[in-house]
Amino acid sequence: SHAYSKAPFFDDVFPILQEIIGCADKNLAMFLGNSFQLICDYMNVDTKLIYSSEIVLPETGKNKIIPLCKHFGANMYVNREGGVKIYNDQDFEDENIDLKFITMNEGVTDRPKYLSIVDTLMHYSPKEVNSMLNKFELKDSHELF
Repeated sequence: SHAYSKAPFFDDVFPILQEIIGCADKNLAMFLGNSFQLICDYMNVDTKLIYSSEIVLPETGKNKIIPLCKHFGANMYVNREGGVKIYNDQDFEDENIDLKFITMNEGVTDRPKYLSIVDTLMHYSPKEVNSMLNKFELKDSHELF
């Protein structure tokens, strides 16, 4: 708490972090889902979380992505730019699914680009963070090299 104690939104965000850390669920997916839901609630983002483990498919890990996309009728899969190292464009193209990688636009905040969501929430209001969420680009893998 000391590092952020003077941050403008510390009093709003720190209790959320305490609740996240205090989550007793030993299942990583459930722990992360709880974390995500608490942050969405704080941000007034209304979304339904679906756990891939609830969808019965024989594939696991990265091999489960294309079947999940097909299960939900998705024609595009968006991943963080680091995913360019593990996903093959052709695998998605063969299934008529567009593979994109999300990158934040430069200058969205005055904070360093690669700080965590915690840093962002501590320094910006939910309204400001929601505005930042729309400042991204979707790129093809060849655009990241």
